Amino acid sequence: VKTVAKTANSYKTTAGLNEILQFNWSFSLNGQEISADEFQQMVTENRSFIQAGNEWFRIDSAWMHEVRELIRKSEDENWTVKELLFREIPEELALARDDDEETDVDPLFAFEMQKSLQTIMTQLSEKKGFPAVEISPNLLTTLRPYQQQGLEWLVFMRNEKFGACLADDMGLGKTVQLIAYLLHVHENTEQPTPSLIICPTSVLGNWQKEIAKFAPSLKVQTHYGSSRTKEIDLTSDVVLTTFGTAMQDIESLTEITWASVTLDEAQNIKNMHTKQSRAIRKLTGGHHIALTGTPVENRLSELWSIFDFIHKGYLGSFRKFQENYIAPIERDNSDATKHKLRLKIQPFLLRRTKQDPELLLNLPEKLEQREYCALTTEQAALYESLIQETVSKLDTLTGFE
Repeated sequence: VKTVAKTANSYKTTAGLNEILQFNWSFSLNGQEISADEFQQMVTENRSFIQAGNEWFRIDSAWMHEVRELIRKSEDENWTVKELLFREIPEELALARDDDEETDVDPLFAFEMQKSLQTIMTQLSEKKGFPAVEISPNLLTTLRPYQQQGLEWLVFMRNEKFGACLADDMGLGKTVQLIAYLLHVHENTEQPTPSLIICPTSVLGNWQKEIAKFAPSLKVQTHYGSSRTKEIDLTSDVVLTTFGTAMQDIESLTEITWASVTLDEAQNIKNMHTKQSRAIRKLTGGHHIALTGTPVENRLSELWSIFDFIHKGYLGSFRKFQENYIAPIERDNSDATKHKLRLKIQPFLLRRTKQDPELLLNLPEKLEQREYCALTTEQAALYESLIQETVSKLDTLTGFE
């Protein structure tokens, strides 16, 4: 069975994400073409053996029924390019489109795409070739090429209404990429509401300084502290707040549809059951972005929480995600499930590391050297007495204590 996916405008060099896909199906048996009607009859008859010429072939009738159902869906449901890239598409297509290995074995199921579809698939898998974004003259720094690429990816994902997880290594400039994105959003289109940035308290001051340094033209309101006003200044471009404050003021913050909502160090919402995590996942914005300096693929409940924020519903309910992904991966170490999950999250995730050769950072190997600092006599005595006191207490405590 073979299908070729194409769009109506097959002459175009790039496919629009909302264009309807057309599938051309063809069938063969022992190298001889058969008609669609003959294929349908074979499925209906439910036979286990089929004669082709002088030879008999054993066939999997359950697999044949699956393919017939796939054909029906492709004709009835009007899949778009966007759905082929991001949706829960049938596994046969997902695996076929990812199989780049050349093989002499004739596959039972072959899937091909026209050139414009291959172009957009390459763009999203390699994160290259997105429409150019002009950097605002109000950005008072120069972006490195990979940071420009990150800006273009964020803008592309916004325009196509897809959430984004920017997971570059710490030190590669996620902050400046987001600031460049905010300048683009608030200077090129009239936004009725500000963009919201939620971060840990420890980096709130850093965000204030970085925006003031690199984009002083952005009007910023810091929503934090006991003396804060409950009112949000809707004439601001950016509202800065912390995870704790956002949870306390969640009722007023959820009343606003923000121009964008960004979580810095998004792993702070990793525990989906906490009040803070549930509250923050209720926020709504024109675009949801998660920033994290740590890889998320290996911590599955954290991955679900982040994706539930950036693109709600994409990974299904947490219970369904546990059944479909967490259980097979953690219980059975299923490579097939890991592969399927990587395929599913990859378009939403941009991660570069300092070791990536294409970043051209040319960093030297990290050297670690231990320095020892001796305690004074008084410090050593205090430390020793604390340890002795703790040890003596242990004898009188219950197990739980």
